[in-house]
Amino acid sequence: MHMLCTRYSARDGQALTLFTTALPEPVGLGAIHWANLMGYNINQIIYGASRETISQIWGGDKEVACSELIGQLKSSGIEITGPVIEDECRNVFEMGKGLIEGGECPVLSLELEDFWMAGDWLDLDIE
Repeated sequence: MHMLCTRYSARDGQALTLFTTALPEPVGLGAIHWANLMGYNINQIIYGASRETISQIWGGDKEVACSELIGQLKSSGIEITGPVIEDECRNVFEMGKGLIEGGECPVLSLELEDFWMAGDWLDLDIE
């Protein structure tokens, strides 16, 4: 979120939609709130997998903290939609866990160009 906010600009008041493979965890939700305080207008979040799904794959999760933050974001006017394409997103997280368990390291970088885009992970025909 910080990289996007510092490297790219949006017109004042431009409504922005954040697409993400999973409902952000508390730190990510805080970053969205911070971005809005800094003048970005993230007015919609569309996520693929629920925190419950992520917890099933990776173990414990902070669902309670997420619920409280989600309520605050919604009350500030942010629309939150999801889960959408949850099975496909679950597969992405299961592949990532398999890579780590197999000894491979995911991308650990602050360079946006180093990250895979959704189309790289998901086998979707998006035109």
